[in-house]
Amino acid sequence: MQRGTRRRSTPGATFDVESLDTRARNKAALQHEVGLPVRDDVPLLGFVSRLVEQKGVDILSAVLDRLFSRDVQFVLLATGEKRYEDLFSRCQALPHKAAVLLNSMWHWRRKSMAGGYVPDAEPL
Repeated sequence: MQRGTRRRSTPGATFDVESLDTRARNKAALQHEVGLPVRDDVPLLGFVSRLVEQKGVDILSAVLDRLFSRDVQFVLLATGEKRYEDLFSRCQALPHKAAVLLNSMWHWRRKSMAGGYVPDAEPL
């Protein structure tokens, strides 16, 4: 390893603008690691943020029922205000649709960003 470089762990495969198809491997790796069914036919939404009103969490919380009425999966990696942590913790009642990780572990942030994938999504 060259001086000044860091090894980086990737969730499945690295990708760039010329190899976006490898995101499917990242998606499957993320689904598997967080305990969601590995499905290539469903959008996987990732939310990585602090759970505070300034980040728009109230907007997301307002559409959760509509979100989960669709065939989607949702991974939340966050920590913040208790009221929002409690709200999103209830999503764990849908283990085939939601994975809620209330912590701030850096490797989960990268995996959620790399694995989130929404092909040809319809608006909510």
